[in-house]
Amino acid sequence: MGRKIHFPTLRNAPVSSAAMAGMKGLLKSLAENFTERFNDFKIPKQVILFVRNPFAVDVSGSCPAEAKAVMPGIDEAAFQLELVQIQSSDVLKAKFGEEGLCEFWAHSTHQFDHCRRLAIYLLTMFGSTYIC
Repeated sequence: MGRKIHFPTLRNAPVSSAAMAGMKGLLKSLAENFTERFNDFKIPKQVILFVRNPFAVDVSGSCPAEAKAVMPGIDEAAFQLELVQIQSSDVLKAKFGEEGLCEFWAHSTHQFDHCRRLAIYLLTMFGSTYIC
């Protein structure tokens, strides 16, 4: 057993071998469950890059196909055209620099519906701003 130097109350509590074995089993089971649940949960790097900075993604690269794989309801061709329009706009580029990532996507117009839906989907997937 560890020294428990950061857990003074636990250090003073008597723990039986059976209880310790039960806790170890529970933690091992929990870790396996997390691994199993999130094993298939992979977001391609190009899609993450798109959400973090739509101006840094290669329009003719793998991003449109990967976006469709992440969110099958997206029209790949429409997504690619929207991305071209976004990257061609100096106004949007300035707006992205001023507002930041989350605000940019939250306030983006429905003119870029496919791009916006994917970004909002990924940004709100968890209750945190980890991607931001």
